[in-house]
Amino acid sequence: MALSEVHLFEQLGRTLLADVRTGRLYEADEPTAAFVAAALESGDVDAGHAAVRRRWGRWRARSVREALGVQGLIAVTPPDCPEPPAPFLPPVTALDLNITHQCNLACRYCYGSYGSTLSRDGGPFRYGSEEGWMSREVADAAFEFLLRESGEEEAVSVVFFGGEPLLNWRLLEALVPAFRSRASDAGKRLRMSTASNATLLTERKLRFLIDNGIGIQFSFDGPPDVQDDQRCSRQGRGSYAQVCEAAGRLLACRPGEVTARATLTRRHLELRRVVEHLLGMGFGNVHIEPATGVTNDYAVTPEDLPELKRQFAEMAELFLERLDQGELLNLSNFVKYVRSTKTPETPRFHPCGAGRGYLCVDPNGRLFLCHRFTGSDEYAMGNVFDGIDNALRRQVAGLHVHARPGCRDCWARYFCGGGCWRVHVDATGSLAEPDLAFHCELLKHTIELSMAINARLADDEAELLADRYDQSRMPHES
Repeated sequence: MALSEVHLFEQLGRTLLADVRTGRLYEADEPTAAFVAAALESGDVDAGHAAVRRRWGRWRARSVREALGVQGLIAVTPPDCPEPPAPFLPPVTALDLNITHQCNLACRYCYGSYGSTLSRDGGPFRYGSEEGWMSREVADAAFEFLLRESGEEEAVSVVFFGGEPLLNWRLLEALVPAFRSRASDAGKRLRMSTASNATLLTERKLRFLIDNGIGIQFSFDGPPDVQDDQRCSRQGRGSYAQVCEAAGRLLACRPGEVTARATLTRRHLELRRVVEHLLGMGFGNVHIEPATGVTNDYAVTPEDLPELKRQFAEMAELFLERLDQGELLNLSNFVKYVRSTKTPETPRFHPCGAGRGYLCVDPNGRLFLCHRFTGSDEYAMGNVFDGIDNALRRQVAGLHVHARPGCRDCWARYFCGGGCWRVHVDATGSLAEPDLAFHCELLKHTIELSMAINARLADDEAELLADRYDQSRMPHES
């Protein structure tokens, strides 16, 4: 008899046991936790039995062992690991269109230089692009590429991205009806959205987006002092007032339905303050990402990991407190994993659709793994005119969690799918090697907290969270 692959942990005052291979979650009493801990340490189920028998007696040891057996956690032959997906390339159903690489802001942590055509030191176009604006010809070719490469799939998605996409408003305004008409002709259901800093979101532009059902995600970092420091203009002026005004107009039209995507930096490592401010403004969902991949003093580093873990644990406690009061603190960092661990789904072998079902198109029409890789030639995948170069796509498809060192033996692998490709490349220089020192540790901590949250949820509450997450996520997210 052998113990299945399990993860035993304590979070939020509960001792929990996760079955790694099935995704099922159990709350463990003290004897069960002692049994599993001893069995894991020694690699021998009999050692677990002995540990419980010494403290609680023969009958309790036998009952714990039997209960673990009933749940399939002890068996003559433990269940096999889930089979990785077959080595085929899925249809492309989602595109980010970088309709401009220019931006009117100069966010301190931006991975695309300084948010303008030229960097402050007069260097080349940001992201390494040879062109700052997408033409109608490229945009039309990109959409035809999407219709063609989506094959028999009925649903396709386009995100108008940048830079700041509203700078190329004339193109965006022309593309929306043209894409919708073309999709209808092709028998496709089309979802369109945009990710914007909102500083250019006038009443007329907002009305157009609302009337055309375009999803809008705000890049917004929180309270005035944080936003004005981190997300300022090239002249150093803050952007809070502009964004706050635009947010008020949008939230009046879509109350509780808009996502704010905030970046947490070392200069303002105040998770609760940021989340409460954004939710207090009326955003329905907040997603937080630490600033990584930059070298200035805004970057969050492994030295900040203990404090980040503490703050995420505080947010999990607050999540439960608000839930007891009938309120939903919709922090998608938790909600995403609450959803996937409350009712186990198909194991995740990849972190997202990047490079497989989702690609990014730069202003020239070149295809890239995702928007974070735009301009990096080693992560280019052909272009919308000549078609996909599938070599890198095959590599990404083959880098499932069983094939990546650091992932294949990790208890969290089927929940996270291996973590963000860009974050790992920034840390290790390789798609195959994860950022074990920082990103993986924070992600595992977040997943544990999410499991502890869902251990407290009623089924209807879990379903509500799943619905909220599905409504708010961008097409490339999973």
